[in-house]
Amino acid sequence: IFPEVYNPLLGLTLCWQALKLNYVLRLCRVAILREGFLRHFLGCGLRGLMVAAVLGLLAPVCLADNSNPITLDTSETLFAVLTAMNTCGYNVDLNISDAQRLNIRAEVERNLKNSEEAQATMSAMCEWYLAHRGKDPAHDLSQYVSLALYLQGPPHFLPRGKEDDMPPDAMPIAAFGAVLERFYDKAGLHAIWERHRANYAALVERYHVPLAKMVFDTDIYLKMQSGGYLGRTFTVYLDFMGDPNLANARNYGSDYDIVVFPSPDPSSTDPLKMPQIRHAYLHYLLDPLAEKHFSSIKRIEPLLQSVKRAPLEEGFKTDISLLVTECLVR
Repeated sequence: IFPEVYNPLLGLTLCWQALKLNYVLRLCRVAILREGFLRHFLGCGLRGLMVAAVLGLLAPVCLADNSNPITLDTSETLFAVLTAMNTCGYNVDLNISDAQRLNIRAEVERNLKNSEEAQATMSAMCEWYLAHRGKDPAHDLSQYVSLALYLQGPPHFLPRGKEDDMPPDAMPIAAFGAVLERFYDKAGLHAIWERHRANYAALVERYHVPLAKMVFDTDIYLKMQSGGYLGRTFTVYLDFMGDPNLANARNYGSDYDIVVFPSPDPSSTDPLKMPQIRHAYLHYLLDPLAEKHFSSIKRIEPLLQSVKRAPLEEGFKTDISLLVTECLVR
């Protein structure tokens, strides 16, 4: 098991797990297609172009449609976990966040003022949160995102499986679900969630066209079909309650997830975080190739000697498949 890493250049936190190819490499650049690829592609004729287009259209982006491997979605569990963090002092980049983050925080505060019982549950929850808070807010956010994706939905926030199956970075805060259950009830988080459903739906709609275009363009460029791997999923979760400068990506088994907190300022650099989403999507497409052709990749393992002293995470220095996959992605 490897620790997570936050890449400030990408604004992307990738969580690593044994046998899961989900890593960040800062310095590696490998051309994945020859310079003449576009000329070759255009020279294939109308028939080839139509076939490629059909392959791309076979996997449109769906809004929380379980029949499609690529989905845009929101999560009440994620909303509840992040709102609890905000209640307990998570204020990172609050001044540049979407107005909905401020509105939701204000509604929670009003509910707490009207109930001594709610205040008591908040105090207990925040005492627990502060006792387990780390020194790096980006790491804290990543931990709670991992936990939220592992928990079942409200009102009980129970684990989805055995503790051994829990994401490694979420294990130290596994007990947070129990304290969140009481706060969720007493602070009226479900009612707040329902009042903001339309805002979350509008956020999903804002992403639908650019995400569909990214998927289509990437599939055409790589001549790959996003639905070509049965049982694998790629989900983009959207929320207002996190740092708009960050995105959190991880994969557990065949499930690839990225949680995005979009910037409300359209003039900011990449307000929708599409480069980070594309990075995660390329892993979704290319990781299986590395696993399928592991024996072939292993033949170039001597190249690892050249990166032994490089400023890279240890995983890249010992596993050639991880190094090659991230080079292809970048």
